[in-house]
Amino acid sequence: MDKALKRHYSNPKNFKQLVWDYKMTPHEFFEILAGKKDRTWLGQDWAMARVLQNLNYYDAISLVPISQIKDRWKKLRNQLFPESFRILYDFVLHQYSLSSSR
Repeated sequence: MDKALKRHYSNPKNFKQLVWDYKMTPHEFFEILAGKKDRTWLGQDWAMARVLQNLNYYDAISLVPISQIKDRWKKLRNQLFPESFRILYDFVLHQYSLSSSR
């Protein structure tokens, strides 16, 4: 378990940064984030969007790798609010595609 995952999995205060408005356990949330479980309409894209919106960039990228964001960006982009998050990750994905093609 990496540091960011451990920090949010085992610390209720840190975990509440992700799902303050839902009643679920850290185990359940991280199962959804990993794509191992869905909870009605709360699926993997929802969990990824929560991570991208509510954690600092480095923790977010630790929990959701850039390659995974890139693969699901069309669905994820519309779930991010405010617009500044969309712009930030548009920029990150653009930089990522440039660096991987060199």
